[in-house]
Amino acid sequence: MSETLASLRSRAKDLGLRGYSKLNKADLNVLLELKEYPNEFLRLRNNEPSDYVQISQIGKEGKEGLVYLGLHIKTMQSFAIKTFRKSKSPRMMEKEAYYQYLAAKEGISPAVVEYNTEMKFIVMELLECTLIDLINQQGRLKPFQENQIIELYQKLDRIGVMINDANPLNIMVKNRKLFLIDFGFAKPTCHREFKKYPHPNYQLMPVGLLSWLEKRKYNTQEMKIIRSHISPEMMKVFGI
Repeated sequence: MSETLASLRSRAKDLGLRGYSKLNKADLNVLLELKEYPNEFLRLRNNEPSDYVQISQIGKEGKEGLVYLGLHIKTMQSFAIKTFRKSKSPRMMEKEAYYQYLAAKEGISPAVVEYNTEMKFIVMELLECTLIDLINQQGRLKPFQENQIIELYQKLDRIGVMINDANPLNIMVKNRKLFLIDFGFAKPTCHREFKKYPHPNYQLMPVGLLSWLEKRKYNTQEMKIIRSHISPEMMKVFGI
């Protein structure tokens, strides 16, 4: 049973949050979710000097920074290290790490090993290649891969995280399994932006993915399984 507005405001007051009295239920839920991180997640925060060496850049530079192949200097294990620009808000960086942590617990994102809000990086499980690499190698997606993509979005809806970015470069592969990365634009599914969509990832991300691919001249007509999960109305809106 969902909490009342009064109980949400009471929790916000107890936590000493500001401006809560002007927020609606959806925005209060967002505020409280980001304030009340579980201890299991907070233990991943490590603001001590880094024990990682950046070996080489992975992929292209993103809007907020770079991803590197990293090596832990004590264990000699390899990881992916997402670095952020100095201007990145520590709160927003921690929020991104938290959303990935939630998705990783569901088995649909690489595990967050640790994050550093002072040096601005997130250390995560190393994956193999992107969905675009996979399409280029195979020529097309296989049915089980299309089904996996739909399952990724359905599971995100179940845990209440809207990834809000259909870029296929943010879908990666390891041992034939697909994972979602980059939660920089993510929001709770209860956010007012998605109030028209009971299942925003499932309803919006598949058509957004095909639209991204078509704009870059990829043939999506053979992606029949993904297409079968898109409503005719959304097809018309995106011109797919």
